[in-house]
Amino acid sequence: MVDEKIKCDTCGKSFETKEQIIQHKKNAHVDKKKVKSSKSIKALIAIGMVVAIAGGVYLSQTSNNQLIVDGVRCDPTEFVDYHIHAHLDIFIDGQPDAIPAGIGIKPNECLFWLHTHNTSGIIHIEAPANKDFTLGQFFSVWGQTFSNSQIFDKITTDKETLHVYVNGTKVNGDLRNIKIKAHDEIVIVYGTSPTTIPSFYDFGGL
Repeated sequence: MVDEKIKCDTCGKSFETKEQIIQHKKNAHVDKKKVKSSKSIKALIAIGMVVAIAGGVYLSQTSNNQLIVDGVRCDPTEFVDYHIHAHLDIFIDGQPDAIPAGIGIKPNECLFWLHTHNTSGIIHIEAPANKDFTLGQFFSVWGQTFSNSQIFDKITTDKETLHVYVNGTKVNGDLRNIKIKAHDEIVIVYGTSPTTIPSFYDFGGL
C-alpha cells in the first residue's frame, strides 16, 4: 500500500501530515503584500516623528488624552493661578510681520498655556502654576520654525542675520531658551533692522 502524501497547492511540495503542510505555508508562503504594507506603515511613522522633531514641534499625549507640545499642555479651561502677558514683535527685512490671532487655541477643545487671542502680538501665559516658559516653546505651540539660524522659512546667511532683543537689549546664546517674563517686549529681527527697536509695550492694564 502506497502512502498518500499531501501536496502544497502553491509549490507542489509533498508532506506526510496536515500539520507539516500548514507549517510549511506559514514559513514559505507568507503574504508578502501584508509584510510590505506593515513595513511601509512603520517607515511612515518613523519619518513623521523625524519631521516633527526637526521642525521644533514636540508632541506627546497624557494618560487622560491631553495634548502637550514641547512641554506646554492644552487644557479645556483657562487658568488664573499663573497669568502674565508679554509682547512679541517680528521684523522681516525691516517690515513688521503680523502675529496671528488664535495661536495655541483649539476652538471648542482646549487652550495651550501659551496662546494669543488677537493680532496685537500679546502672548498670554495662563498656567496652573508659576513656571518658566521660553520663546522656543511659544514657536513650538505656534507650529513655526525658530532657532538661532532660522525663523519661518528664512535662513540666516552672511548678509541676512537673526537677532532677538528683550526690552531693548540684544540677547545672546540659544534664542529658543529666552525666558518669557511679565510685560517683556520681545523683538525678533531677521535681515535689515527697523529704524527703531521697540523697548517697551503699553499693555493697557493687562
